[in-house]
Amino acid sequence: MHARNLPHSTDLEVHLGDQAYVGLAGIEEGRVNVCGLFRRRPISPEKPPAHSSSLLLRYLEASGLTALAGRLREGNLDEASFCAVAAVNFQTEPFRPGRLCLGDSLAMIPPFTGNGMAAALQSAALALEPLSDWARGGPPWVDTVAAVNRSLRRRFRVRLASARLLHPFLLEPWRQLWLAWAGRVRLLPLGPLYHLTH
Repeated sequence: MHARNLPHSTDLEVHLGDQAYVGLAGIEEGRVNVCGLFRRRPISPEKPPAHSSSLLLRYLEASGLTALAGRLREGNLDEASFCAVAAVNFQTEPFRPGRLCLGDSLAMIPPFTGNGMAAALQSAALALEPLSDWARGGPPWVDTVAAVNRSLRRRFRVRLASARLLHPFLLEPWRQLWLAWAGRVRLLPLGPLYHLTH
């Protein structure tokens, strides 16, 4: 969702909550993009919210991000910009003979830990030459898919495994405290973590 008239001091803010994280990033015309990942949970009141912004604000509060919810209430939330998806799964699809999965249909990388759009484009680039060869009458489909899947495994295995290990530290409060402490005392290897997940 986009917000207008929302004071912010940096181009990017990250807020960690209980089973949630939210990013704020400045975009065009002085607006701020608000994007979050929330674990589904009961929120009160039980009836559906009248506006999309109400749903967002209630999830922020349920995640312990009440100060951020208060800031957003003071801004002007653009209801028309609201967008949401449900039931995001970060598991990798098993490789099956004859079945080719690329991008998000292969695996979704947790948003905080990786650039999912780039990964989708990289998986398509890996598949391009084998698929072109197959289309020109080259190896059979099953062999083509097997070759692409081997390339995908090599390219994304470490990235996806690293992202899955890091992601719980962003969602669970006791792990967030450990992560914050490691960052403060400069024990958090940001460079290597970035390279493992990108």
